[in-house]
Amino acid sequence: MKNKTKAKTCGSRCLLLLLGVLLCMFSSCASSTASEILTMAMPQVCAPMTESLPSETMTALSAEDLTIRGYYQGTRAAAREILPGDQAPRVLMYHLVRDDTYGPFGGLFVRVADMEQQLQMLQELGCTYLFADEYQNTAGRSVMLTFDDGYDDNYTNLFPLLIKYDARATIFLVTDLIGTPGYLTVEQIREMADSGYVRFGSHTLSHSLLATLSEEAVRHELAESQKIISQWVGSPVRSLAYPTGSYNDLTLSCVMEYYDYCYTVNTPIPGQKVSPDRIPRYYIARDLSMDAFRSYVR
Repeated sequence: MKNKTKAKTCGSRCLLLLLGVLLCMFSSCASSTASEILTMAMPQVCAPMTESLPSETMTALSAEDLTIRGYYQGTRAAAREILPGDQAPRVLMYHLVRDDTYGPFGGLFVRVADMEQQLQMLQELGCTYLFADEYQNTAGRSVMLTFDDGYDDNYTNLFPLLIKYDARATIFLVTDLIGTPGYLTVEQIREMADSGYVRFGSHTLSHSLLATLSEEAVRHELAESQKIISQWVGSPVRSLAYPTGSYNDLTLSCVMEYYDYCYTVNTPIPGQKVSPDRIPRYYIARDLSMDAFRSYVR
């Protein structure tokens, strides 16, 4: 009964996310890239990014507003640089860490033992961990562990492993789901944030497809989720993962006013430059082999 209840709780929001993930899975065994496949499903038209907020907007914002939004001119200027793909961190995309599955998308559930084996490999390879708001070129091998949605097993199963292997992770939260069955509580979020092993980013308020929303609705999803998470963890929130990888020119014209680093569900293309408003990630599926995992982080 518990598993059935959780499946119902995820509802349509999760189905939207999982569609994007399945497209990424398909891309690994087809000639089209994940980016091309997602473009067929939802147009992704790039728009020029403004270098700063309009002066009248900056004047209207209070110091507290600017702090909550994490708006630091120096950081934002650095974030707008295009980063070479071959020097960039390897960004891994997870969702749940648990042995049992529920619902129709079992590929999202990485087994606890497999998660531990992956952390062991990263330790043996001498990887440096970065949080999602630390995206930068590094001299050595660096990796980011990112987890979408904010499931409760990220606390019960993942968190102890992060401590055991001295690893770091970023969890992107859907704020409307926090405190509901199957998802993290605010108390768990605060404990993990205080530990130093986990940082939190936004996955918006409601997991809506940003490419389908008006500018007002997009800004509401971006700003309010950022504000809420900042209040929970007591520090600025500077990273976002697009729900289902959905964005368009309107989204891109808004998002960097709120966040420094934004992550897609697209698979990285070797040698391709990376822009901080569209950072690709390797999807870690339930039955991914260790050889394939190694190829992602080598």
